[in-house]
Amino acid sequence: MGCPELGSLLLMPTTGELSVDYKEYGSRYEDEQASPGYYTNFLTRYNVKTEVTAAHRCGALHFSKRPESYSAELGRGTDQ
Repeated sequence: MGCPELGSLLLMPTTGELSVDYKEYGSRYEDEQASPGYYTNFLTRYNVKTEVTAAHRCGALHFSKRPESYSAELGRGTDQ
């Protein structure tokens, strides 16, 4: 995202068995909405709604899953 000066951080909400292979954990999405300071979409593979908001010096992320999803993981990776 953009051009980070000190690296970047990837957060990927998933459900089910955790896979850390970057070729496998991606998802198609729908219901994408974007406006200044807010972004949301729905990850169809994981049944997870994502929401991101930003302020001057911080940001907030919210992930929610539909009840039929049985377990959830939040994968974290760093740009090296």
